[in-house]
Amino acid sequence: MAFPFSDAQGENFIKRPVLILGVSPTGPEQDERILVAQITGSPDRLANLKQGDLLLPQWQAFGLLRPSAIRCRKLYSCAPRELLRVFGAVDGQTLTSVRNEACALAGC
Repeated sequence: MAFPFSDAQGENFIKRPVLILGVSPTGPEQDERILVAQITGSPDRLANLKQGDLLLPQWQAFGLLRPSAIRCRKLYSCAPRELLRVFGAVDGQTLTSVRNEACALAGC
């Protein structure tokens, strides 16, 4: 999806993989939204992980093109049409770890 730069002024976006964390209810009175977490393959970020960054040792099995980490502090709510394509899927343990880390960062 086209993920906004956090310090962007205007229409600055970068296409990047994301992990879907949840989907809101659908229906005529609902505003369907998808909660996603940013995935990065930046060598600089991977060498300097911060709190909330979870390394993906099985990145190839998850359909990613290079070593990657999920940035649990970089969450975004998007409409289904904003998702461009499916790369792959993570296992249940990874999804649970990401959800728990995002929740812990938010003070749940």
